[in-house]
Amino acid sequence: MSEKYWEQPFKWNEAAKKAGKPAKVFCASMADVFEDNPQVIEWRHRLFDLIVATPYLTWQLLTKRAENIMPFVPPSWQDQFPENVWMGGSAENQKRLEEQVKYLVHVPAVVRYLSLEPLLGPLTLPVDCNDGSGFFDWVIVGGESGTHARPMHPDWVRSLRDQCHDMGTSFFFKQWGEWYTDKIRIDTGEPSFAMWRSYEHFTQKLWAKKGDVCVDMAGDTCNIGQDFMHAEYPVAIMQRIGKGKSGHMLDGKEYREFPSVNHQP
Repeated sequence: MSEKYWEQPFKWNEAAKKAGKPAKVFCASMADVFEDNPQVIEWRHRLFDLIVATPYLTWQLLTKRAENIMPFVPPSWQDQFPENVWMGGSAENQKRLEEQVKYLVHVPAVVRYLSLEPLLGPLTLPVDCNDGSGFFDWVIVGGESGTHARPMHPDWVRSLRDQCHDMGTSFFFKQWGEWYTDKIRIDTGEPSFAMWRSYEHFTQKLWAKKGDVCVDMAGDTCNIGQDFMHAEYPVAIMQRIGKGKSGHMLDGKEYREFPSVNHQP
């Protein structure tokens, strides 16, 4: 990015200092800080220096390559990350989650978090067997967007919400993405189309239209009118309405929780 872009955090830092309250900064939405690429090395070192130089900013770092975190951070970060760094890992299914977790749990950051977006299947979060709490302070969940977006079963989100609350972990539901389901069809106001199908039969009349799909608990989909041969029930009826309309409400409630950690520069 341009030099002007790199200078912005210093301005944000000064503004946060004057306000007397740290400001959150999500870092590198267009890149992965921990990519193992020679072209990234110089910029990564510059970023680490920038983070230390802006103590009134809470930097949220996120990577898909958790195995590279500790090998790539400065020697001074090995025992303890700066207090203004939150370190997260991204995963979309159980396999990727387990791959990320085995590295993330050893990162000495004041906040460790998971970004489960796009969520493409049901997930079981790791639990500390000693006290039943979670290994992570924050979990972000979101559906997929874009031309080839896949629907997200609402029960996957509900399960993560409940797991987080049981473990005392902050839960942040970011968005549904392209596909949505709820008790009321929000684009036309038609009756409920979020009906569930039991193993033997449809439990209620379906209100669906062309273009809607069924998604089962395993993430398999079919068009309305087709049948699953080996579906994992319950099955949700999903409608593609775009992330601009789908929003981020879950069961009529907003979940925008943050870890209760505020560093003092």
